[in-house]
Amino acid sequence: MKSLNAKRVLVAASMTAAAAVVPIVTAAPASATPIECVTYLKHEGYSIGSKAINSCKNGDSGSAVIRQSCPVTLVTFGVKPNHAATACRAAAA
Repeated sequence: MKSLNAKRVLVAASMTAAAAVVPIVTAAPASATPIECVTYLKHEGYSIGSKAINSCKNGDSGSAVIRQSCPVTLVTFGVKPNHAATACRAAAA
């Protein structure tokens, strides 16, 4: 009887640990999406500075208003509108 209870406790502890770890593991790739924006802009031949990087970070924001600022600010820095839109979509992916 003690063996069965010990197994139940072990299973419960394992499930709790897995539930705590899974969100952390799955959230990690999402933080890399601004890099995709920057990589796309570099591939299109743009020089990347801190302003472009910050715009790409805005493209990954949880706020719709801040996300919408991404292509607008990139265009003000000389990025073609279609490239800015594509880069910001990559950041939001």
